[in-house]
Amino acid sequence: LAADAELVVGMSLGGLTALRIAVTAPELVRRLALVDVTPSAPERHTEMTDAQKGTVALVQGDRTFPSFDAMLEVTTAAAPHRDRK
Repeated sequence: LAADAELVVGMSLGGLTALRIAVTAPELVRRLALVDVTPSAPERHTEMTDAQKGTVALVQGDRTFPSFDAMLEVTTAAAPHRDRK
């Protein structure tokens, strides 16, 4: 993300990501445009597979880690369908 960006645009899941950035790091988002962000995300969470829920948990979790290995462990646990190598 460019710290001097005039506008952050997020579409679909990118819209939810952009919204999270705006909330957690407002100094990075002067203006925000959301495109086609579904309001039904909480309802759809119950229909998600374990892999999809893991990805959501990763996005909502801690943003800092004590080491690369700790970050990798959380990432692979959240996305078990991906190969660690």
